[in-house]
Amino acid sequence: MEQLQTDLDHWLEDYNSDRPHSGKYCFGKTPMQTFLDSRQLAWDQILDREAVRPLLVDLVCQIKSWLLHLMGRPLPRGRIIAVLVKLFPSSLKQFGRFFEEALS
Repeated sequence: MEQLQTDLDHWLEDYNSDRPHSGKYCFGKTPMQTFLDSRQLAWDQILDREAVRPLLVDLVCQIKSWLLHLMGRPLPRGRIIAVLVKLFPSSLKQFGRFFEEALS
């Protein structure tokens, strides 16, 4: 079972982050790069910032869990914040208190 999970993880990483796609809106980029390129547009379209609070807290918890799985050990708070800044540079200013709440 562990080997199946490892194989699936490797395939997902290759599919989403390494292999360029020609699908709709990818234009030869990887799905992850398409997501990263469009995240600011998505944040700009959010009208009710308070309504996304639970989603952001859940997202940070998922990122923490993903980092724990990836690194095999808990990361210090500063490293997690560095990852969040890289993923959401402009949104961290708008939603910083939600990210802080999720990390506490």
